[in-house]
Amino acid sequence: MAYIRTHAHHDGPGIFARIGHAVATWFVEVMESSSRFDQIERLQRKSDDQLAEMGLRRDEIVRHVFRDRMMY
Repeated sequence: MAYIRTHAHHDGPGIFARIGHAVATWFVEVMESSSRFDQIERLQRKSDDQLAEMGLRRDEIVRHVFRDRMMY
């Protein structure tokens, strides 16, 4: 005897949900990177003495701003 299933089992989100999630993720990454570059520019405008007060050197600015994303 054969069994036929009339309803397909679906695991996971549909194509539109996946596309929506990808677009939302991209948008968040663009906004975060824009914000990070603004932060880099603000820090680069500071004098070396001001950076030293913050515990930073000029060559550490990018590493400081992206410290949560960089593995080293």
